[in-house]
Amino acid sequence: MLTKRARGLRAMGRRNWKDRLFILSTEKLCYYESCVDESRLKGSLKVSDIVAVEDLGNDVFGRPYMMVVQSQDNNFLYCQAHGLNERNLWLEKLRHTVKNNSNLLGAVHKGRYDGRWLCCGNASVTCKGCQPAFDYRSAAAPLSTLNLPDIAKSPLPPVPGQAGGSTSAPAVAATTPAPASVTSPSPVAAPAATPTPAAATTPDAPSPASLPPGAAPALFEVQSLYDYDALEPTDLSLSKGERLVIVDQMEEHWWKARNNAGQEGYIPANYVRKLGLESEPWFMADTSKAMASALLNMCGQDGAFLVRESESTPGSYSLSVFYQGKLKHYKIKHDQDMYRVSERHTFASISELIEYHKHNGGGLVTRLRKPVQDANTPITAGLGHDRWELDAREIELGRELGSGNFGVVRAGVYKSNRPVAIKMMKEGSMSEDDFIAEAQVMMKFRHKNLVELLGVVTSVKPIYIVTELMSNGNLLDYLKKNQSMLQGKPQILHYMSVQVASGMAFLEDHGFIHRDLAARNCLVGDNNVVKVADFGLARFVIDDEYTASEGTKFPIKWASPEVYLYARFSTKSDVWSYGVLLWEIWSLGTTPYPQWTNAETVDRVGRGERMGRPSLASELIYDIMSMCWHQDPESRISFIEIVEKLEENADGYE
Repeated sequence: MLTKRARGLRAMGRRNWKDRLFILSTEKLCYYESCVDESRLKGSLKVSDIVAVEDLGNDVFGRPYMMVVQSQDNNFLYCQAHGLNERNLWLEKLRHTVKNNSNLLGAVHKGRYDGRWLCCGNASVTCKGCQPAFDYRSAAAPLSTLNLPDIAKSPLPPVPGQAGGSTSAPAVAATTPAPASVTSPSPVAAPAATPTPAAATTPDAPSPASLPPGAAPALFEVQSLYDYDALEPTDLSLSKGERLVIVDQMEEHWWKARNNAGQEGYIPANYVRKLGLESEPWFMADTSKAMASALLNMCGQDGAFLVRESESTPGSYSLSVFYQGKLKHYKIKHDQDMYRVSERHTFASISELIEYHKHNGGGLVTRLRKPVQDANTPITAGLGHDRWELDAREIELGRELGSGNFGVVRAGVYKSNRPVAIKMMKEGSMSEDDFIAEAQVMMKFRHKNLVELLGVVTSVKPIYIVTELMSNGNLLDYLKKNQSMLQGKPQILHYMSVQVASGMAFLEDHGFIHRDLAARNCLVGDNNVVKVADFGLARFVIDDEYTASEGTKFPIKWASPEVYLYARFSTKSDVWSYGVLLWEIWSLGTTPYPQWTNAETVDRVGRGERMGRPSLASELIYDIMSMCWHQDPESRISFIEIVEKLEENADGYE
């Protein structure tokens, strides 16, 4: 039994991980769901088509004991063994089986492809490998058992779990467990059992002896920060404040948990925190000083506070407090296992420190009265564990939210429970096949300032694209409707600027280009949360407004010169557009270049003219705009540098 990564061949198949029963013969490598039965066959690979068998480092997928089998049509079968011995046996057996193939590669990629090869950075999936391949001339006969049977002529091994069955790892033509009384063809000795992880016996976890029969041991204990209503039978509902134990965290976004009633199911990993500091309502681990300032200013209550990780000193913490319209940031000092803000009051934990200062100022500007946390419930990765392709019958369509080049956007409800937004794509408005392929990449993007792509409906034409629903519509309309309020709230405008830059820095880091960044393509939720929307969609639109064909009609006032002249999109063209978006934010939704037509914009920008500083913007904000608008793309600032500069400027709005 190996854990296999989905090969992503289905239109919207999530690249998740499944336990599969592998069978190797002289002709094929086959894998089944739970038992060897033709109806359970999930896939196969001809031995003659295999061009490489390689081990992979733990860093490739964040998993140990990984290996990859590559075929000549550039399919990659990624598998995880349950221990080092098991993986080595599989590598040995596979390499011996394919050693005489004439098409074996001399060089391979020992990374994964995610729009580019992570091992070497090459963007071509078919490019030559960057590292030497295994030397198959050294593939010795594994354990002196070489006569592999033809799987079609061999008796099927017993189903796992039958009386006398073993849970050992691979056999030659049968990785399937076999009873001791059954002679499996060409057996390979099972590797030593994988030790139980130390985390399974932590004090927080119930002792294995107390678990119900067949229950998995606990890895660690968590507390739910939010309510969650399960949408799928395999999921588990959560109540805010509830404690659970995690029994499986092999997937990044969905963990398998067990509640106090003994029920098990998958929960969204971002809805829970480990017990201790992380689960405190006032603790915000990854919140920057700028974000903290904005949240406290928006709360506006004396004594409002939060604790965050320090940006200047990794591993330490800061206490931020709001009082009489101003913010005060205190470094929490840690000496000799004691925590303090002032010299006179020391405590064994940060929680004790906070509890004391709730009742006593003790050197602070005020006592701590109101913990401030992110009031926005996080978005789950999809609409349930392992659910990406959605059924149109489970979506109730609501009011129209807007329309544009892609089609109509409507509010809706999924399974009578979850509010969503549905983009009903206009017939012929986009290259659907290309988009569906790209959506596999887009669905991997998880960032608090990117609108979450929750799934698609491919059973209707044109397709539906289902995203999270943002309560306050697009940023452009929000700026215009709330001018009087925002006029005196530069800290909110700064907060919006940081959020968009943060989302774009994430896309930049992953080599993804937006192509149509503007205030109209950002959405606003509760508490002035801003998220970048529609990233990448412009690439698939069949419309003169977005293509580089005859009569190019890009959104000129947001496009960089190399885009409207040569259709050269890049992260640097996104940076130019961000500069224009920044101008939109600080001018409260004014149309860019208000006195110029599109033609005049092209001419005058080409001659080096730029927009002036909005009255609400500081010199530093305008400097960032100017650095975005450098004529030479390579001389423009990067998004990560924009975030850093905005963070440095946060004190100006306190």
